[in-house]
Amino acid sequence: MLVAGFSYVAYAITEIGFLALLLPFFPVLMAMFTALDAAFRDAWIYGLSSALFFGWLLAAVFPLA
Repeated sequence: MLVAGFSYVAYAITEIGFLALLLPFFPVLMAMFTALDAAFRDAWIYGLSSALFFGWLLAAVFPLA
């Protein structure tokens, strides 16, 4: 769903077409977050830190436009 949403955004807003180059990395990142989360059962802080890291990653990439 995440990749489909970003694909639509990249299609709808042509100025951020570079986002299409990053789409293959999102499933890899989600798999990494899921694998690490499995190691830390019931660790809500890990989920929060993963969400913050992913948000920071997106915010760090957008100035490339």
